[in-house]
Amino acid sequence: MLETSIQPAPGWYPDPAGSGDLRFFDGVSWSKQTSPLSKSAPAFSTPIDKTGLIEVFPPAPSSSPEIKLPWLKMTWNFVKPSRSGADLLMRSLGTLCFMASVVLLSYSLWETRISAYFTAQAQNELRATFESKYITPPVTGPLAAAPVNSPARQSPAYVETTTTTTTPPIPPLLPVKGELVGRLLIPSIGLDQMILAGTDTGTLKKAPGLWENSIFPGTQGNAMIAGHRTTYGGPFRHLNDLAPGDKIIFEAPGQPPAVFEVRGSDVVSPKQVTVGAQTSGVRLTLTTCDPPGSAAKRLVVQAELVEGAYVKDALPASLWTFQS
Repeated sequence: MLETSIQPAPGWYPDPAGSGDLRFFDGVSWSKQTSPLSKSAPAFSTPIDKTGLIEVFPPAPSSSPEIKLPWLKMTWNFVKPSRSGADLLMRSLGTLCFMASVVLLSYSLWETRISAYFTAQAQNELRATFESKYITPPVTGPLAAAPVNSPARQSPAYVETTTTTTTPPIPPLLPVKGELVGRLLIPSIGLDQMILAGTDTGTLKKAPGLWENSIFPGTQGNAMIAGHRTTYGGPFRHLNDLAPGDKIIFEAPGQPPAVFEVRGSDVVSPKQVTVGAQTSGVRLTLTTCDPPGSAAKRLVVQAELVEGAYVKDALPASLWTFQS
């Protein structure tokens, strides 16, 4: 049987003579053309096996570092343009929902926690100032009696009497905006707040504020105090729980306590400023937003003085009407 050998294709191959160079095989026999092994093989060369190819083009060292940035790839996969309009729409909606949830969570934390913390710090400072100044002056006192050894007292006709006078204090002036006015207590809803003068944004962040065109609480006229319902601690959050007959106490440095009795409440428009107008009697008006978290309406609670220095000027329940 005849044996046939398959000749390799023409190309550059390692020299079979052992010269260490490359020699060109024309498909039939080896030519005299050689090429150094260190040079790259011509474009038309066809190595006979992988060994020759590796010798001509050695691989990169195995110690070469490989850069891996999975987070960068994930980010690119998220933001790269999508070939599908539906995928792009769903991805955009998901991003908007995520951003909206972050905004809502941040607002909720601010409304219930962060703003309340700053208000509590301000209240603590105001309370320390109030307690250092609060002294209730006496409103009654006996007149001076005759000395014990005086001739008039030793006379048989002398009769010792004690006379007392009740003199209301001079109505105090309103403090300048941002200054401490006094302390407001409503036992039925657990309210205990320091009150500042003014109703600007900066003042109401620290405490409920007494309107600048109002009067000092407990004196003749209508004293109007406004406070937040939800943010900054929500001092007037439960104002809607007050009922007729509930007591409201106002204390101020240098003044006797003024005790008010709730007479009525209503929800009015923010433009209905007549609730703060001056009137007869000794009235206290508290206002806040309604409903909670909205400034669409105003919740108004009005009370009348039943105990204090100016109680003689207060209106009895039979003559009292809600001022709206």
